Amino acid sequence: MATFLARRAVQSLLVLLIISLVAFVLVQAIPGNPARLALGPRASEQSVQILEQEYHLDEPVLSQYWHFISHSASLDFGSSIRSRQPVGPMLLDRVTPTMLIIAYAAFLSTLLAVGLGVLSAVRAGRPVDSAVQVGGMFAIAMPPFWLALMLVLAFAVGVPLFATTGYESGVGGILRTLTLPALTITCGLAPLLIRSVRSSVLENLGADYATAARSRGLGPRRILFRHVLRNSLLSTVTILGSSIAFLVSTTIVVEYVFAIPGIGALSVNAVASRDFPIVQSLVLLFGTLALLANLVTDLVYAWLDPRVRL
Repeated sequence: MATFLARRAVQSLLVLLIISLVAFVLVQAIPGNPARLALGPRASEQSVQILEQEYHLDEPVLSQYWHFISHSASLDFGSSIRSRQPVGPMLLDRVTPTMLIIAYAAFLSTLLAVGLGVLSAVRAGRPVDSAVQVGGMFAIAMPPFWLALMLVLAFAVGVPLFATTGYESGVGGILRTLTLPALTITCGLAPLLIRSVRSSVLENLGADYATAARSRGLGPRRILFRHVLRNSLLSTVTILGSSIAFLVSTTIVVEYVFAIPGIGALSVNAVASRDFPIVQSLVLLFGTLALLANLVTDLVYAWLDPRVRL
């Protein structure tokens, strides 16, 4: 385990460096002067030059990149060009709602996938199976922004159960403000997981070990939940772990619709204003989340299947 974690840590650092370098070059290619955008069109050239020197914008691209990476190694992400606030505390304030939405949506998606996927497999070819598949196709075909508005009209305006905008801490506040955003993301992710669970359960129900269990007199429920379901979750865990990019991108849209102060709105505003310190820090944050998700996926995969060796 220690060797595996050390190897993955080295690989993750290399991947983060490559991601940050590519993102840095792409941001640099966007037209416009960040200092000019921050100070406004009426600012003097002297003021613009002073701001450029302060943020090393007048230096070569590789020099700017090295300055950012060397400071990021000590968790110093600089300050925003536009607001002049430290980027680190700003990200910490914004990342909590976003992570809660992602975790909430992942939990709901997994819960629906296991329940409806198993039900659809056990009732394969029957009306329940058809209803689950048609409902999944309908849910995944709906655009997230439109679905978010429909959920607001149904459960916040028509039946005032949840909040329409904002974010509140605490268990009650999270349930009231983040349930609709999490449901919006779940409708896009859960159908993929349901189809994966359904196909895996059907395949494992016809496997030799399931047939052998039936010949020994084991009941269908015990075979399903003690043997088949655990093997069927392997592909689902892989899909869920690789969907971190989908969760983050969808969360950005959902946060805008529900006016949640997360990293989604922060990233859009930072890119629009070419706020380099925030954009580069967000790239590192998103890359770290994706790498951590893949690591957790590998660990859970090995736990579910003892044949897998890390």
